[in-house]
Amino acid sequence: MNKAIRNKMDIKFDYDNYISPCIDKCRLDVDKTYCIACKRTVEEKKNWKTYTKEEKLKIMEELKSRKW
Repeated sequence: MNKAIRNKMDIKFDYDNYISPCIDKCRLDVDKTYCIACKRTVEEKKNWKTYTKEEKLKIMEELKSRKW
């Protein structure tokens, strides 16, 4: 097996902390401040991987009431 492929297979994915509102249809609003599809701000999207599980869940809850 190719070494690069084997290395990719060795990566452990943290399924418990994989939380994302992303639906793979990213489109920014006219002002380029938030994603129309998932409603996250550009800043939230940029920093998403650095947030804790609790921070992500809090934002996910806030997304329900966001009306851009």
